[in-house]
Amino acid sequence: MFKELTNFPMEQPTRNPAKKSEYPIHDSLKEKLEGLIPNIDIGYQMNMEADHMIDWIDKAKQYTDQLQKEFHALCEKRVQKIIQIEEQKQRAKELNLELLVKTVPDDVLRYIHGFLLPETRLQLLRARHPQLLENTKKLNVKSLKHLLKHYQKKVYEPMMKNIREQNRTRCLPADVVTMSFTYKGKERALETINKLIGICEGAKAYTKCDHRYFQKKALRLTRSLVYLLSRKEKLGPVYAPELEVVKDKKVKKQRKHLE
Repeated sequence: MFKELTNFPMEQPTRNPAKKSEYPIHDSLKEKLEGLIPNIDIGYQMNMEADHMIDWIDKAKQYTDQLQKEFHALCEKRVQKIIQIEEQKQRAKELNLELLVKTVPDDVLRYIHGFLLPETRLQLLRARHPQLLENTKKLNVKSLKHLLKHYQKKVYEPMMKNIREQNRTRCLPADVVTMSFTYKGKERALETINKLIGICEGAKAYTKCDHRYFQKKALRLTRSLVYLLSRKEKLGPVYAPELEVVKDKKVKKQRKHLE
């Protein structure tokens, strides 16, 4: 449609670069749209027929109508996306985490995780490992140093680069920029680990993408901690009452057989 408009003598909009605007987006759009309005004076100077100029006006109106329809369609897609996200959030709130953790085996939980929001997955992970932070204290100095280095190189530094590029600095407190991952004792190391996870989990989100980004970071940090504790055999017992139920059934069956 715009290509057809280029067959007419359209004026190029002029803008004063020295002029400061309180609403630059509005002013820019207004100037561009005004540039599409057919200049009848030029039409008469070029000896254009009246029907041809009316056709010019009609083409300009059709083009702006098309832009409006496309704009509304894009906005409607955003509305549908919001509805889907809110429905998913509501389903996540209604999910009985305690019952799920008690009755569902690990392999099934891992499959279910793929359909849940990051913050819900994080809640499930913590519910599965309620003594996670206490077990972290059991790590030796070498393991804690390795964990701090991993957090710094694989999570913190890429995250800081991203938030600067994506204008996400405002989402985090000011002191996160100067976080130190140097090992200065076990207590300080644990504080750094908890602080980084807490900062990501509690980041102030200005957009949906911000929220999802930081929640995924918090989930990744917690999963890394679970993985390390598991490798070092410091994770402790998993909160899985369904295993106790199976165990009780086996004991009762053995007793009945002996009787």
